Amino acid sequence: MMARYNREALLRSLTSYRHNLNQLIELLEHQNWQALDEKLHQTQLQRPEFLR
Repeated sequence: MMARYNREALLRSLTSYRHNLNQLIELLEHQNWQALDEKLHQTQLQRPEFLR
């Protein structure tokens, strides 16, 4: 099982993912549409590098 043998790396990745989700949730809750649009645009630009 991946979690057992790579626990620390998995925790780091999940914590980072949670942080990013929390940022998006906060932008939505505060209806900060411009910042949300910029954040989503940044992720769209970064996606090709991530998928390599």
